[in-house]
Amino acid sequence: MKALVTGATGLVGSHLAEKLIERGDQVRTLVRKTSDTSHLAEKPIELVYGDLRDYESLKKAVSGVEVVYHCAALVMESGAWKDFYQINVLGTKNLLEACLSANIQRFVDVSTVGVYGVRSHERVTEESPFLPSPSYYTQTKIEAERLVDEYYREKGLPVVIIRPTLIYGPRDRNLSARVGRLLARSRMVLLNGGRGRAFFTYGGNVADAVILAGTRNNIIGRSYIISDDRVNTWKEFLDLMAEEMGVDKPGFSVPASLVYPLATVAEYGLKILLPWRPTPPLRTGVKLLSINRNFDISRAKNELGYVPRVSLQDGITSTVHWLRDCGIIGKSVE
Repeated sequence: MKALVTGATGLVGSHLAEKLIERGDQVRTLVRKTSDTSHLAEKPIELVYGDLRDYESLKKAVSGVEVVYHCAALVMESGAWKDFYQINVLGTKNLLEACLSANIQRFVDVSTVGVYGVRSHERVTEESPFLPSPSYYTQTKIEAERLVDEYYREKGLPVVIIRPTLIYGPRDRNLSARVGRLLARSRMVLLNGGRGRAFFTYGGNVADAVILAGTRNNIIGRSYIISDDRVNTWKEFLDLMAEEMGVDKPGFSVPASLVYPLATVAEYGLKILLPWRPTPPLRTGVKLLSINRNFDISRAKNELGYVPRVSLQDGITSTVHWLRDCGIIGKSVE
């Protein structure tokens, strides 16, 4: 099978490209000329230079391809709405249009469970409603999903949507790198004792699910929540990270009810004092670290046959090794 992977220099896309090669698929990747493609250089991967904002480059990228795995997105805590919209929404529309013209067999869109909102809940399924988000990233992913659904229902494009929970693992320069730095400097603070319930997903496990979405029969038009199918508190996750790094576990805790008002004041203060700079979503961060979430992956198990292969312990071990290899955290001291 010939596949196109967008975002192959990122966390999920890089794992996906490697796993597709292991399957024996022909892999083509869409990369920008400024992208770091060093980890792809020695692999049998065809690089096509282009940009989601450049429709002509996308037509070339999808030519002769059977399956398109769309992993590329602008993933940042803050930034300009225009940039998020152009890449995550208009870029997805450009790619959908190019795929429609090329008559591809399947389009797999990698989205996020963020579309369900950052709030406590006992059980979220694929049928749960989307909630508006103050995060530009999440809001544009909601709009991108609506486009994907529109191209399926109104134009007949064969699509499948994957919604992972919090992703960590090697090549993750967001959650994993940030937590690693804070733990290494003993600056990680718990909210509500770290009792907030979170669902994590190892990047390689997400890639496995994405491949299933691109190859299984009778799933066109369906969406799937993907997690490692284990409920963990933030404290459990952070303690495992600290143990693997050989540093002290985070012990200082503050109530989220105290931090949230401070985050609110800080956000508004930054908007007033530094209006030309994007304001980080501090309140959303407080919620994320303190709420209780529960995602049901029954549909992915039953319809995709998805089973997370890498455990949390093994995933954290691989992640810490990568953090050290990259110099994001220091080498261990024997």
